[in-house]
Amino acid sequence: MRRNNDHVRQNLAAACASKSRGLLSLNMPSRKIEESNIRKLTKVGGASMSVTIPIHIIRELKWKEKQKVVVKKQGKKIIVQDWK
Repeated sequence: MRRNNDHVRQNLAAACASKSRGLLSLNMPSRKIEESNIRKLTKVGGASMSVTIPIHIIRELKWKEKQKVVVKKQGKKIIVQDWK
């Protein structure tokens, strides 16, 4: 057991040394909400694309996994709303 603890201490010391040189961030700051709302389209299958919705929006809307939604095009916008 002592060998494992020594190994963990060595790894932590190496990580701290890397952090002091600016190579590693042990406490990564979370992205600003504005930045987290920028998403990429991802190809799914042959004829569809998907985009993830930030979790804070899902929680605010109280949506659940596999919930049915309606997707509409309105001008140059896409509207995603609850099916009911």
